[in-house]
Amino acid sequence: MKFSFNRNAMINEIAIAQETISEKNSAVIYSYVSLTAEGNSLTIRATDTKMKFIARLPVQAETEGTAIVLCSKLMGILSQLPEGEIEFEVVDKDGEKEAVIKHSTKKIRFRLRCRPESVEAVDFSGLDFISIPASALKEMIVLTTYAVSNDKNKFIMNGVLLEKDGDRLNLVATDSRRLAFASRAILSEVDEFRSIIVHPKILSIFAKYASDEGNVEIAVTENDIVLRFSNYTISASLIEGLFPNYRRVIPEAQPKSFKVDREEFMSALKRISVMSDKIRVFLDITPGVLSIHASSEDGDAREEIPCEFAGEPMSIAMNQKYLDDALRPIESDVVLFAFSEPLRPVTLSPEPKGDDFCILTPMQL
Repeated sequence: MKFSFNRNAMINEIAIAQETISEKNSAVIYSYVSLTAEGNSLTIRATDTKMKFIARLPVQAETEGTAIVLCSKLMGILSQLPEGEIEFEVVDKDGEKEAVIKHSTKKIRFRLRCRPESVEAVDFSGLDFISIPASALKEMIVLTTYAVSNDKNKFIMNGVLLEKDGDRLNLVATDSRRLAFASRAILSEVDEFRSIIVHPKILSIFAKYASDEGNVEIAVTENDIVLRFSNYTISASLIEGLFPNYRRVIPEAQPKSFKVDREEFMSALKRISVMSDKIRVFLDITPGVLSIHASSEDGDAREEIPCEFAGEPMSIAMNQKYLDDALRPIESDVVLFAFSEPLRPVTLSPEPKGDDFCILTPMQL
C-alpha cells in the first residue's frame, strides 16, 4: 500500500476521526483509524461503541491496501509535518507491518506500527435518507445542545429530541432546570420522521465541520441516526426511552416582559458575576432600568443598564451560567424576557420573537 496526499486535507479528516473516537473507551481497537487506498480515493474509518465515521479523500495511490494505525499518533505526526505533499507507505518489518510517513520535499520520516485487526466496516447503502438545509440544522443544534443534561442518572435527558411537527423540525434539550427549543419549517417534503433522542456528540461534530452551504442527508434506523454531508458519513446510536413531555413545561401565559440589548446585558452579566456567590445573580426590573447585582462573603457588585419595561417593579434571582449559555447563541441584537412571578419560569427569546426560546427556572431570592 502506497499513496500520497495533501497534509492539510488529511489533517482535517483525521481531526474528525479523533473526535469520533471515545477517549473513555477502554477497548484498544477503538483508538485506531482505518485507511484504505483504492484507486485514487482514500477511505478513512473510525469507530467506537456508539459512533461511526467514514470520510473519503482524493489521493494519488500507487498501490492499494488498508492500514490500521493509532489515530492519536497519526494526528500528532500530521500536526508536526510542514504543509505540502506527504507520502504514506506500508512496509513489512520482521513479519509485521508498519507505515512509513515522509514529506515529499523535506528530509522528515516517521515510522508508525500498523495493527492487524480491522476497524469494523460499515455499510449505509439501502437506507432511506431525507434532505434538509445544513445551515438550518446547524443553527438549531447551537441553540439547543447547551441545555443537555450531564447527569448520567437522567440518561433520557443526555440527548436532544428531534421530532417532526407538521412541516417543522423541532429540536429540544432539557436538564430539568432549563429547556431549549428550536424549530424550522424544513420538513414540507418529508412524509415520515419518527421522534428520536440523539446524543449531542454527533450533532456537535456535524455543527463544527459541516458547511453552511448545501444540504445534510439524514437516515434513521431502528437503533441509529446517520448523517451524510460533504464527503462524510457519521452515525451514532440513539438514546432509547421516552423523552419528557416538554410541552407541559412551556408557560401558557406570561403577562410581564422586558427587552434589553443582548451585548450590553452579557457584558454586564460577566462583570457582575465576579462577585457572585454560588453563581446566582439578581435582576431588579423597573420601568426603563434593569439592575443586575450579586454578592458574596467578599463583597458585592451592581450595574444598571437600560431596558424596555412598563410594569410594576420585580426582582428575580437567576443562574448566571444558564443565562450566559442561553444568550450566547442568539444572533438578534435585542432579547425578550417573559415571566409572571419571581419564582415562576422565565422565557428568553430573540426579539423580534421567532420560533426559538429557552425556559429557565429562577433561583430562590
